[in-house]
Amino acid sequence: MNTQQSYINAAAYSGLAFALIIWLITTVGGYATIGQEPTGSLFGLTTIAAAVSCLVGAFAGLFGARMYAKEVDSPVKLGTGAMLGLVSGFVIAFVSMMLSIIWHFIIDTSFTDNLMEATIANIEMMDMLPVEAREDMIDGIYTQFQHQYTLGGILSSLGLSALIYGALNAITGTLGIKFFAEQPTESLDDV
Repeated sequence: MNTQQSYINAAAYSGLAFALIIWLITTVGGYATIGQEPTGSLFGLTTIAAAVSCLVGAFAGLFGARMYAKEVDSPVKLGTGAMLGLVSGFVIAFVSMMLSIIWHFIIDTSFTDNLMEATIANIEMMDMLPVEAREDMIDGIYTQFQHQYTLGGILSSLGLSALIYGALNAITGTLGIKFFAEQPTESLDDV
């Protein structure tokens, strides 16, 4: 075992694995939405998939901290867990964005348009909302989908994802080090 090993490998492996899982959840949720008849529900399969993927993605820091704690034989500071989680979150944001771009531009070029149409069809069925509110929502959805794969849309989505997954995983990475690794003891000389 290496006492000075960097946490970057554990963060990268954890982030990569969780990015793939998150991308699968959101893509399957998108296809389920496309294949489902519009119900007029505010909480569709896409919303549920997004919530589940966010929840699942928050555990990358914990998983990476567990991996790292098994690799080192010296005490690990909680700040290392936070940095490990932060890096895991950044990897998740970047890799899941790259997978989405590849899927959109190479694998299934009609996926985004079909998802937009299914989402709009669902909004049109929301009879409990006034017509003006539905039209505003449809305009917003249309604008969002049109902007999604522009350079600005990609960068803003990447930044928001990195912020959210980075913050969540900084917390879970810290908790992972607290649970799975030995922490250094403070002496009076350190204070």
